[in-house]
Amino acid sequence: MLRRTGSREPLVVVFVALCTGIFFCLHDLFPLAFSLLLVFFLASKKQYMYVFVGVFAGIVSVMVVPDWAGIEPGMHDISGKVKEARFNRGTYSMVLGDLLVDQKKTRGHAQINVYNHVKPLQRGTRLEARAKVTPVHAFGNKGEFDYQRYLLSQGITVKGYVKGFDAIRYISMPDKVCPISRLRKQVSSRLSSMARPEAEILKAILLGDRSGLVYCLRDRFSALGMSHLMAVSGLHIGIVILFGYTLCFSVLRIIPFFALRLDTPLVSTLFGVVLAILYAMLVGPYVSVIRSVIMAVCLVLSLVLGRGAGLLTSLAIAGIIILVLFPYDIYSPGFILSFSAVFGIIAVMSRLRGRPAWIKFMVVPLAACGFTMPFVSQVFGFVSPLGLVCNLLFVPVFGITVMPPALLGLAIFGVCPGLAMHLFSIAMDTIGLISFLGETAGVLVPVAGQWPVWIFCLYLTLILAFFSDHSHPWILGGLCVLLLCLPLARFVIYKNGPLTFDFISVGQGDSAIITRKGHAILIDAGGSIKGFDTGRFIVVPRLLNKGITRLDLVVVTHSDIDHIGGMPFVADRLRVDRIWTNMAKDYNPYFREIKRIAACKAIPVKHVSLGDCLDLDGLSIEVLNPLTKIEKRQRKMNLNFNSMVLMIKDKGMKGLFMADADANAELNLAHLDRQIPADILKVSHHGSRQSCYDVLLDRVSPETAVISCGYNNWFNLPSKACLQRLKDHHIPVYRTDLDGEIIVREVNGKREITQGLNIRDKGD
Repeated sequence: MLRRTGSREPLVVVFVALCTGIFFCLHDLFPLAFSLLLVFFLASKKQYMYVFVGVFAGIVSVMVVPDWAGIEPGMHDISGKVKEARFNRGTYSMVLGDLLVDQKKTRGHAQINVYNHVKPLQRGTRLEARAKVTPVHAFGNKGEFDYQRYLLSQGITVKGYVKGFDAIRYISMPDKVCPISRLRKQVSSRLSSMARPEAEILKAILLGDRSGLVYCLRDRFSALGMSHLMAVSGLHIGIVILFGYTLCFSVLRIIPFFALRLDTPLVSTLFGVVLAILYAMLVGPYVSVIRSVIMAVCLVLSLVLGRGAGLLTSLAIAGIIILVLFPYDIYSPGFILSFSAVFGIIAVMSRLRGRPAWIKFMVVPLAACGFTMPFVSQVFGFVSPLGLVCNLLFVPVFGITVMPPALLGLAIFGVCPGLAMHLFSIAMDTIGLISFLGETAGVLVPVAGQWPVWIFCLYLTLILAFFSDHSHPWILGGLCVLLLCLPLARFVIYKNGPLTFDFISVGQGDSAIITRKGHAILIDAGGSIKGFDTGRFIVVPRLLNKGITRLDLVVVTHSDIDHIGGMPFVADRLRVDRIWTNMAKDYNPYFREIKRIAACKAIPVKHVSLGDCLDLDGLSIEVLNPLTKIEKRQRKMNLNFNSMVLMIKDKGMKGLFMADADANAELNLAHLDRQIPADILKVSHHGSRQSCYDVLLDRVSPETAVISCGYNNWFNLPSKACLQRLKDHHIPVYRTDLDGEIIVREVNGKREITQGLNIRDKGD
């Protein structure tokens, strides 16, 4: 069906075959099946050589690129040259190249975090540090972000930290500071000194420095569907090329000597490309920037020069270059969004030949949004209903009133910094307007995740609809039927699903999702430590991945940060019908933020105690602790003793969720005049020394115990005493630190337990 496109533009076949080789080496089955299907549709018998070349190049690129170093965790002597050094989410991080670990040459780069006594480092400084190498440990939740793969896409193969700069020894300083690096540092410093949040956004837009961006600023742009403006991308590089082209063309046209003797469009284009390369050097040699430069240069040269390859071939050339150099970039959201947006524009524009220019102008953002929306909703979980309109209105404004004055200010900063700052202020005024609209009118709507096969079917349908010869319409029709049936099937399965206890792995914290026949309950949401919000990065993505956008009940068992820290994001972003807390008032800032969000969204909040219950179509939730109503938290109150304990059950399975109610709370529970036997016991207080007393285990008699704790946590939990008591009672134990996400469900009268990890050989 696509063989006409493949024969006309063979480099597209090479690009798809290259992706196939990469997916084959990385054992990624779904993308591999998708790319193989595309190769089947694209390549004819005469093009098998192109397929072979592409697959071979993909395999070689993965084999050649540095893999994870696999250095044993612990203290090591690490030396190298500073490639990058800046704050990232409040932590100072440096990336070292020319790497030596224990005097041995090591491929790739090392990322070393510095926690105390931070001093600015110059790029090119060679240093040595006694650093602790840490493993990149996955949480083990289904569909979670692969952090190790992300680091590999940045060329990082070793990760560690030092406590402070006193552990670092300078070997040599750079002979001279590059003028471009000096300019970047000066501009960044001047912008940071301004008491305007727009200055931090401009730093991200202009210099790629996102160290000062807090989440509320990012969310304002995301609420308008314009978060892509805050990262240096193909759009920025394209604007730089257009800016250079316009500037050079205008100058050459007004000088007769040059206008009569030079190919003005060609010279202007080359000037724009050179300017883009210089701009990329200013921003820094990051993979995302290199990718943007390669893509923009290929496409702009093809457009402006009008010589040789078409747009689709130019896109394929850019993709081949990028993936040969950085094969792991195939998983980068920036790579996928850039390629899908440009591919969508090419696809739609191919159907609009001969149409008026204003129609094409209106359709371009529609095409880009349409081809990127499935991926955005699947990966990020939220979409902005205003995204299309805002991009249509503000991207041209951004290209006229933000980037040109900012670029001009950047160009003259070394000569006239005062005028440059005035130009930066003009750009910041527009940024402030966009930020204000995002804060007041922006909307983010949660989108339930779909099965991966649905995403691949959707993109395959789009490709066939725009580029096939329609010789086999039944294939396209079958795909359309699948696109309708798969979401319906998932909805039906969710609405009729059995009682399921899903213990999410949130590190050293607690969080559990309970679902049954379309109802969903969330108990706690993990912590928020060192800028890592588990609600934003773990709990809500997992809920959306399960297809949950509405929660019947949110439970705040108590206000310890490892239980409540991620809950404000959950309450703010998802639809919540009701909230239960263990007390009416608490001075904890996270607790107060939850109450504020609930008041703004008119969510009923109830502080519960023994005897309170709720029934959701046969799903029973009963409160067993605290024993009495608590109106207000006292300064010396024992939060663990007053943690909320829940019995959740239906006719097939019972679960006792203990939160942090250990020690005396367990004794009180064991002596209650109630039936408390349960099939599943969520162990109290992460398996502390005072958890799982014999008297409680005798009363509950659980079939399985689940302990929620962090991998290699500072508290050495679970304790040996707790594990021994569970062993003495012959109760199987599952742990989120070793097993990852633990899912327990009742299927046809049998208990099914699945886990996301299995690293017991390393820690049990």
